[in-house]
Amino acid sequence: MNAEIPINMFRQFAFCPRVVFFRELKHINPVYPLWVEQGTEKHEKRNATLKKKLPKILRYLNGKLDVEVPVRSNFGFFGVLDGVIRTEEELIPIEFKSSTSKPGKSALLQLSAYAVCLEEMEGKEVKRSFLLYGDRVKVWEIHLSKDLRKMVRETYQNINEVMSTPILPYVATSPTKCVQCEYLNYCNDRNI
Repeated sequence: MNAEIPINMFRQFAFCPRVVFFRELKHINPVYPLWVEQGTEKHEKRNATLKKKLPKILRYLNGKLDVEVPVRSNFGFFGVLDGVIRTEEELIPIEFKSSTSKPGKSALLQLSAYAVCLEEMEGKEVKRSFLLYGDRVKVWEIHLSKDLRKMVRETYQNINEVMSTPILPYVATSPTKCVQCEYLNYCNDRNI
């Protein structure tokens, strides 16, 4: 049986499968590091910045913006997308990230999962999406390729495997990731 999975778990799974294990299977809510709280505050500030900067993009695309759009897939994953630009020709999901560097696998995976849900709900193919990075809102255009769609399906299956097995998953992650993780104290096999 497949579990109901919040889309932010796709990003967490890409970071480390154990995050999904601790949060979704064991229901452990950790004390988050300061930067997580700062990220939430930045998210709220970016929403205000978005409303100021996106009108240019919207005029260029001749589109409308919906913010905080709930999405759900028939497969069982769900979430709230930061925004959707709607034009006559297309739907363009948008997501904010605080990083200023090129989007990594976890951000691409999360946005692609949102796009798959949006496609199912709207019955319209999503060809591209935008990741909006940093306080200055740099726009990264992401094309929803077959490979990204496949990665969403595979990750969903992998998350379900973790959720159906009450054994701590083995991971070969780096100490650099481990020291950033709010679940480090629960991983007694890490020598950090």
